[in-house]
Amino acid sequence: MSKKLEYVTIRHSNRGVVAGCVMLIIAACILLAFPLIFFSIWGVWGISAYRETAIRLGIAGVLLISAAVYVLKHKKPDQLSYMENEDEWYLEDEDSYMEEDGDSPELNAASSFEPPTPAEMLDRYRDLVERGYMSEEEFQQKRLALLGPDSPEPDESSAQPSADSSNIASQLTDLVNLLDRGLISRDEFEEAKKRLF
Repeated sequence: MSKKLEYVTIRHSNRGVVAGCVMLIIAACILLAFPLIFFSIWGVWGISAYRETAIRLGIAGVLLISAAVYVLKHKKPDQLSYMENEDEWYLEDEDSYMEEDGDSPELNAASSFEPPTPAEMLDRYRDLVERGYMSEEEFQQKRLALLGPDSPEPDESSAQPSADSSNIASQLTDLVNLLDRGLISRDEFEEAKKRLF
């Protein structure tokens, strides 16, 4: 955990503990001071000893419960905190922080996505042929579009396909998934496939 992150967490934890201790002190003062106060005005208010004890215990109990809740709530802060004069947001229950205009690990993973290689795309098309969603002629057409005529089978280190080819393969896979789930009919699938090709 970074030093800045530790500072934010400790700052919030100490604030909760201090506030809880103040509440505990107030509760103790009420428990100790109320007998003296009520003893001096007993005859004026006509409050019995039982009622006086119940009032003291009730108020002190509320303060004690409030103090415990406040301390527990701030012991492990899980909200985002913004430090003054800093351009970063800190997530206090994580081991890393993210700049306001920076990239999160998820965004970095998304930006590092690479399109499938020709070999991977041909594997997808072969799978569609085997499952009956694409004819052999259509497969050969896609193979020619990816590799050109009389091209050997690509390996994993082959050049990347065009963005259009990758997009078509992705859309075709989505259509197959919709057809398998019964969300579109076979005729709708064939029409959509013709529009893609």
